[in-house]
Parts: sequence; structure tokens; C-alpha cells
Amino acid sequence: MSRYAFENLFREPIELYGGVLLLIIGLFLYLFPYLFLLLGVTKWVALALVLGLALKHITSGLRVFRFKRRLLQMNAFSMSTQALPANRHQLYLGEGFQWQPIHRQRLHLLNQLDNQGYLQPSKLYQWIDTAARRHPEGRLNQWRTLPLSPFKPMPDIGGKPSLHGVGSDTEQPVYLHQHNRNSHMVVFGMTRVGKTRLMCNIVAQDIRNGEAVLIIDPKSDLELLQDIVAACKVAGRDKDLMILHAGMPEFSAKYNPLNNFVNISEIATRVTGAISAEGEGQQFKDFAWKFLNIVSTCLMEMGEPISYATLAFYVTRPKQLLYQYGEKMFPMKDPRYQEKIEQILAENSNKIDKKGNKKGDMTQQEAVQVYVENYIQETLERGDRSIYDAIIVDLHYAANLGEEYYSKITASLGPVFDKINKTSARDVFSWEGESTLPVIRLEEVIRDKKVVYMGLDALSNEAMAKAISQALIADLVTLIGKLYKTAPDKKFPLCLHVDEFSNMVRDEFINLLNKAGGAGIKVAAYTQTVNDLGAVFGTNKDKPKMLLGNFGTMIMLRVANDDTAEVFVNCLERTQTRSAVPYTTTSDKPDAQDGDFFTTQNTDSVSEEYQSIIEVNHLFSLPKGQAFVLTDGGKLYKIRIPLPEAQKGLPNNFEEILKKINTKSGLNQYEEVKL
Repeated sequence: MSRYAFENLFREPIELYGGVLLLIIGLFLYLFPYLFLLLGVTKWVALALVLGLALKHITSGLRVFRFKRRLLQMNAFSMSTQALPANRHQLYLGEGFQWQPIHRQRLHLLNQLDNQGYLQPSKLYQWIDTAARRHPEGRLNQWRTLPLSPFKPMPDIGGKPSLHGVGSDTEQPVYLHQHNRNSHMVVFGMTRVGKTRLMCNIVAQDIRNGEAVLIIDPKSDLELLQDIVAACKVAGRDKDLMILHAGMPEFSAKYNPLNNFVNISEIATRVTGAISAEGEGQQFKDFAWKFLNIVSTCLMEMGEPISYATLAFYVTRPKQLLYQYGEKMFPMKDPRYQEKIEQILAENSNKIDKKGNKKGDMTQQEAVQVYVENYIQETLERGDRSIYDAIIVDLHYAANLGEEYYSKITASLGPVFDKINKTSARDVFSWEGESTLPVIRLEEVIRDKKVVYMGLDALSNEAMAKAISQALIADLVTLIGKLYKTAPDKKFPLCLHVDEFSNMVRDEFINLLNKAGGAGIKVAAYTQTVNDLGAVFGTNKDKPKMLLGNFGTMIMLRVANDDTAEVFVNCLERTQTRSAVPYTTTSDKPDAQDGDFFTTQNTDSVSEEYQSIIEVNHLFSLPKGQAFVLTDGGKLYKIRIPLPEAQKGLPNNFEEILKKINTKSGLNQYEEVKL
């Protein structure tokens, strides 16, 4: 670029002609040196100079030839799980190059009319390709697959191969420094373009590096789980693997997202986080939060398990909870509790109403309610103001609300609980008693460096998947806060991978991104469009921006959405591109004294304009398995993601995998798996 206006590889490789001519001259020098009056040492010196110059010309010509060939066709790129590089300091993303202004200049020249021929295969290739498609089982197809065949079938990956071809001459492995992952990573890509494959590659490296890994997969992707199983087998960590599948409770690991908390009020927040409410609906959500907090506080004080099942039972039966709370807690506070209950029962038995009819005996539950009323009244008369903050006052208030009114203000909780408790997910997230299957506790996952896969079966029960995933993120945020308090100088590394993360984006996820990096948690989030994030927050346009502002690395596969592409393009610099503009002038000579009637002048002027180093259309045109990576403070890379190689012998369904992993039998039957 310093010697010429711009580099132009879209031309004939004329250097080859000069190189061949120099080889011929070299041959004559070797065979007939006396014709050139060269003998002895001078012969070899001259021969070396000629051959060196020939090599330079041929290399330059071949570069032009290979460059134009790679604009249309790239070699297949696949890699097994075992072959993936595993490095605790660097994360392997694929093969590629750092995108520079020269690559933008090449694309700019390629789009000119004179160079459109480089975007289409030759007529001969098209004819052979058409003939091969007509007879897919014929010998022509077999010949095309030979290693040295110049007519190999192009991979069915769509897009524009030229986006990678303009820089493939400098292609090499592309790595992301692991310390950059603490600033988190987001991956955008439409369906079936390689997003899950990239996730598989990154997860496999985390597993082989011995990290604690948590994968949240709303869709429950079998290929992803198979890759996880293969990576654990390669790393010898199949005993560290636990698998949760919300649609297969009989073999799934268990997880209670309400079991871990610092403040009991977090329980109500996690449950009501699944309720979408705006305007007046927010008031009902606040009421639901209040009564949930009452129930969870009582259960905690009573030492009862807190789960979706117990909360659903007691939030609709406040009188039953008041009775059980009184029977368990007041005997410890009042030595005369039982005596007073019996007295209340005796005083309210065999009474006659105004019509002379005998009233029924008072029940034990009614007696406890009377005792609580008397207890509150007596405490207030003694001037003990601590009763104002006691949970018993709130519980008594809830139990004495009109049933119709109470049911209305807690109605929003019903759908949340039903989508978990009245589906197969109940036995996964709200089981009762001891479990013979693994139980997932996030603190143990981090401490013992476990590998956990959570398939939430969102295709069968989307609302349940959203509710659980949001509670899970809130549980993780609580754990981070706890780790900060108990060991502020230590790191507790966890690699968190969240597929379709727009399903679980709420304020808790923003808090997670804000705090997780300092605790050593590396978040990798995968989704399709930025609009999915905007839809979650409704009219609040700042929340999606806050969310994206917490990702230090952005990977963009093929997208088909302007807003998503512009999020990436707007982060990039603008660069100068140059074009050659032909300019011809003609001037007449009226006198024509020397026989010239006119003169002409032909020149090429160079025009310059500033363009974004990547355009929106480039992101629309990416082939499958290719991506742009923006990381490390503005460095831009273009990569190809390695496709998976066949892994024979692995279980081919969820049920078989869950049986082998969660029943502690491991992968011993799969010793012959080719990884």
C-alpha cells in the first residue's frame, strides 16, 4: 500500500510467466554456462540469483492464483473432541485471521463490476457440477472426491465464501486469552449456523481444563449433551458429570433453586420473578411477594423444607400454616401453651347460640387462632413493640383475610406453581424425601469442580423453563455474594454457559454479569437476536443496553436481523477504501498543422471513501460455521469453527445417557468410543 495506490490481487498471475522464463534461463545457465561466459564460481552465483528470482516470481504468482481460488472454495474443516486444543491460558475458537483494513479493501474491490467473475465458478466447473448432481451415485461424483481433484464439490454452507477468502492466505489458529473471559462472552447467530457447535467446542475445552462447568440448555439439545459426555470421557471426568433433564424425572438429577439463600426474602423474589407485571399488575405481584415471604419465613423458622410444592400448598392455606406454626413454635415460647389451648377449647364447647341451638365443639385449629389473637393482644398491652416485626402478626393477618379477597391477590402465583408442581418437573425441582439420584448444589459444583448439564425441556413447558432458569440465576447471584463475604481474596472459578439466554434474562442476569467476573465466574451467553432481549424488558430500552455493555467479547455468526447486525457494526471503526476511476479526455485541434486532428488522454484517478470495516450485509452473508469475533478492546477476527467428527459408540438418546451418568455406572460400557 505504500508503493501503490492499492493492492490488486484480482488480476492475472503474470508473475508466473516471468518465473517460468527465469527457470528456463536457469536451465540454460546450468547446461550451457559457456554461452554466458560464466565458469566456475560465477556460474553458481548467477544460477542462484536467477533461481531465487524465479522462486520469488512463482511464489507471488501462486499467491494470486490461490487467493482467487479461495474466494470460492475452502477446504473442509473438522475436528474431534480429543483433537481440540486444551490450554488453561488460551481458549481455541477456530482457524482464522485478524481482520484488517486490507481485507475491507479487498472486499471493496471484489464488489466492483470488473471483478464479479471471481464470485462464480468457471463454466467447466458448473458443467461438471450439474452433471454430477444429475447422477449422484455415478463415477463422476467419486472422481470429484479424490484429494487432487480440481472439481471438488463445494461444501453446503451457503453464504459468501469470499468473506473468509480475502484473508485466508494468513489463516492460523485464533485464541482468546482466558483472562478476557472474566469480562464475559455473548454469541449471536440464527438457527442452524453453528452457534451450538461453537458452544460445544468451548464447553469441551473447559471440561478438559478441569474447570467447574455449568451448562443451561433450555431446549435440551442431544448433540450438545453427547459432546459433553465425550469431553468428560476424554478428560477422565465422567464421574464429575451430573445431568438434569426436566422432562425425564425418573433418571434426572435433582435441583431445588429455592434451597440456598442468605436472606429469606430472596425466596419470594425468585418465585415472583417469573410473573410478568406492568402497571396495575405490579400491585398484585407485590401482594403475592408479601404473602410468599410470610410463608417462606414461617417454613424456615419451623425447619420445614422450602420448595415450590410446600410454598404452593401453604400460600393457599394460611390458616393451616398458622395452626402448624403455632403448634410448633409457641410451646417453646410459652410453658403454659397447651394449658391455655385446653382452656380455650373448654370455654368454647357446648355453647348455645341466640336461637338456642347448640354450637359444635371448637376445633384445635380454631383454638390456636384464638390463642394467637390473645398472644398478640397481650404483647401489645405489655408495651412490647417487638411484636410489630414478628412474623406471627403478618401470618395472623393473612389467615384472617376474606378467602375471596385473599385468593384474588394471590391468584398470580397459581400459574407459576402449576407449571412446575403439576408437571413432570415437580419430581426434579420439588421432590420429597431422600433422593437416590444426584442432587445439584451450586456451591458444591464450584468447590468440587463438577460438570453439570441442565436441560430444561422448554419445548414442552416453556413457562416452567423460564421460571426455573430465572430462579437458578438468582440462586447463583446469591452464591456469588456469599463467596465475596466469606472469602473475598479467593477466586471460585466457574464456566457458565447459557444457551437461548433471552429466556432467562431479567434484572438478576444483569446483576450476575456485574458481579460474576470478580468472583472468577466466566459467563458465555448464546442467543439469536438482540430483539429477543428487548422483548423481555418491554418499554425499558436501557436494560438491553446495560446487558450488552457487560460483555467484553462479542461473536457474531450469520444473522438475519438489522438491529442485531448493527449492534456489532456500531462497535467497529471506519476505514478508508480506495477505487480506481478511469478518466478519458479528448480535445480537437482546429489547425491540424502537423496532421493531428485531436488528442486523447487516458488516466486512472484514485477515489477514497470511509466505510465501516464490516458492513451489515457481511453479517447476513456469512457461511455456516463462520463468525466475526470482537474482543480484547476492539480486536476483530474472522474465524472458521471446526465441524464435529463422527463419534461412534456414544449413547444416542437422553434416557440412556441419564441412566449411565446419574446412576453412577459412568461410561465404562463405552470404552471403545472413538472420540
